Formats: sequence, structure tokens, C-alpha cells
Amino acid sequence: MISVNAEALEAKYGGKTGATQPVPTQDLYYPGSGTLPNKQGQIPQGTPVPEGTVITAYTGRGMAVVPPQQDQPPGPQVAVIPPQHGSRTTIGTIVEPSKTNPLAAEAKAQPVEPVQSKPKRDLDLAKLILEHIWQLGGAKQKAAQDFYERSHDTLEKWQKQPAIIPLAAVMKFIHRNPGVKADILDELEPHFDADAGGLTESLPNRTKTSVVVCAPVLDRPTLPFMWTCLYLAKKYELGFDVMADTVIHRSRNMLAHRFLKSGATWSLWIDSDMAAPIKNPQWYKWISGSQNVPEEYTNYDVLERLLASGKAIVGGVYASRKFRGQLVVQPEIRPRHHEDKLLCEALRRGTARGLVDVNWIGFGCAIVHREVFMEVQRQFPQLAPEAEFTPWRFFQPEGDEGEDEAFCRRVKQCQIPIWLDTQLIVPHIGSMAFMPEHSAAPPPV
Repeated sequence: MISVNAEALEAKYGGKTGATQPVPTQDLYYPGSGTLPNKQGQIPQGTPVPEGTVITAYTGRGMAVVPPQQDQPPGPQVAVIPPQHGSRTTIGTIVEPSKTNPLAAEAKAQPVEPVQSKPKRDLDLAKLILEHIWQLGGAKQKAAQDFYERSHDTLEKWQKQPAIIPLAAVMKFIHRNPGVKADILDELEPHFDADAGGLTESLPNRTKTSVVVCAPVLDRPTLPFMWTCLYLAKKYELGFDVMADTVIHRSRNMLAHRFLKSGATWSLWIDSDMAAPIKNPQWYKWISGSQNVPEEYTNYDVLERLLASGKAIVGGVYASRKFRGQLVVQPEIRPRHHEDKLLCEALRRGTARGLVDVNWIGFGCAIVHREVFMEVQRQFPQLAPEAEFTPWRFFQPEGDEGEDEAFCRRVKQCQIPIWLDTQLIVPHIGSMAFMPEHSAAPPPV
């Protein structure tokens, strides 16, 4: 939306008198002040907080402010005072309201200077361009005409109708004003977001691989999983979606929904108890303790390996979290023929190689192109959301099938082949790192 006031610009740069409106500032909320919290309802970390401010909790990213409650009994409260040099945190010292505040007098005697944040630039590009024209002397000046390569008539038309300013002029202005360009990039950069429903989201960086890691979390994420995530974030600057829910198919449905909204091309699925390889053989061997995985396999980069397959949907190999349990692959759990059983024995020995066409893959470690989800939407309209704000039911199981098996069954019905990378072996973290060599074929029925 364009909000240029041509008369104000002319008054500012044309020598006329014009009133300018001050930029409103938003104070922090605290009881009795009559002001409101910021958009996130938080007091930013490092900001001095008046003594007596009421909060419910604090984290490393800020403090949550308790808004006024009406017609409700008051909940438990704590008070904070401004941060002191001897305090344990940079946010403030927590003080129980029933006790005397030993630092109150000192806090009043030594007020803490507020943290100065970088002022936010006005990114109304039409307004900035018209201001620039006035800075060059106005539409009738040769400097402005030469810069934008337009006649004075055209520049005057821009002042009357800012909406007609062409993209070429916008790009010329941005390239000559690196500060504006940097601010625009800051606005467009992905952000970190979290809500109370167990969802954490960070979109992929535009300049790197268009991938979002989709990670359902049932319990606490394992340390090897966090190492994998840190490696991927550092190397590829990709996005992350983490969903905590007690129902796995519900988590995967929401993650797929968020992935499609992100506009990214690939979704990399890694469960929070997986130790996907990160191009570090020593790390992989230390985590897995494997005796059977070939040296070459330990040096894989999970994302690099899956993308190199050139397939729309492909997954790795991992075992269940049970000693002498099964492999979590279709050839083991629902074998189609004798060759499937032979493949599983080769996986246990570490001698299997290449990609194998399978009926389904486990989503503990897999990659899926966005077009796969979109094709399932086209072919299965009955999976559409049943209520507002609910996701497509891509992973909704039927009968005794698993949620990943249910999704792959629908993908197969869309005539999309599904592949298993027999060389991508992923340790499954439980009481130990469970590997294919720790698994066993199920007894014959």
C-alpha cells in the first residue's frame, strides 16, 4: 500500500513549511501504566524493567508480560527489578513479592541505561524515490532526470501518481542506496517463530538451498539429532520446522502444511531420535559403534546424499529401537517377494548398494519434493482440512498401517515412484544407537 504525501515532500524539500508527524513510540507494559506490550507480548532481553513489573516466566529470548485479566482470580506472581552488575542474568533479578527487595534502593540509586535499538527505516519505496528526486533538486533538475533517465514530465507524473513508478526506477534507486537494500533484505529474511502449540519455525535463507527440515518431536530431542541440525543450519542456512505432539501423524500433517506455506522446494524429514550422517566419519563411528557400515557410508552428508539421488521422494535405512528388532523399511516389514528378504540381509551386513524402488519408506530420514504433496492434494481432495486452521491429512493412517506407510500408499497411487537409498544408514538413538546389524529378520509366519 502506497502512503506518499506529495505535499509534505514538497514542503520539506521545496522550501515550504509543512508539519511533520512524530513517529509514535511504544513503551513497555506494566501494571497501572496504561500502555500495552509489544506485538509478541514480551520485554526484550537486556531492557530495563521497572520495579514491580509482573511476569509469569522468563527465557533467554525475553520476558512474557502478564496483560490485565478481568473477572479472573489473580494467579501467582513474581516481581523483577532492573538488572544489576552482580545479577546472575542480563534480564533482571527475580524477587518474591512477599519478601523485602534487597536491591531496590540500589536499583533506584543506579538506574540502568536503556538499550538503544537500531531505528527502523521507512521502507515505502515510492516515498523514498520521491524524496530522492527532491534531494537531487526536483523533477526539473538535470541531476534527477539523468539519474532516473526520465524527462521532467515523467518525474512530475510520478509525484502525482506514485503507483506508476516502474520497477526499473525502483531497482536503480535500491542499487545506489545500499542501506535501503540491506534493510529490505532484513525485512525479507526468514525469522524465528514459536507458538504455544508446540511449533517452532524458521524459514530457509533465500541465498542457500531451498530446504526445510521437518522434525516431529514426541519426547526430548536427542543430542545427535541436535548435532545434525546444527551442521545443516551452519552449512546450508536452510529452514527448520519442529512440531511437538503426542500423535505422530498429526505432527507430520502440520509440518507438511507449514512446509508448503514456506514456498521451499524440498522437505527434509528427520525425526528427533535420528543421527543422520554429517560428513564426519569419526563422529558417525563414535555415535553408531558400527562394525558393518562401510567407510564410504560414514562420510555422507545426509542432505547432499538425498538431493544427489535426483528422486522426488527417497529415504534412508534405519532399524527399530529394539535389539534384534526389525528394520524400518518396507522390504523388511511387508516383503513383496524373496528379493526383498535378501535385500534386508544385505543391509544388515552392510553390502547393499544403490537405490531400490519400494512401496514405502520410513520418514525418520527422508526427503520429499513439494510437488509430491501437491499431487497428493490433487488426487485425494477428500484429505482436505476438515476445519479452519487444520492441515491436509497427508499422513492419516488407515487400519494398522503407519503414518509414513499411509502417505507413501497415496504417493504410489499418484504413480510417483518411491526409493530407498540402501547406502544411507542412519543410527536410531534409544538406549543405544540401534543399527541394521543389531536387527533380525522376523520369524516366518
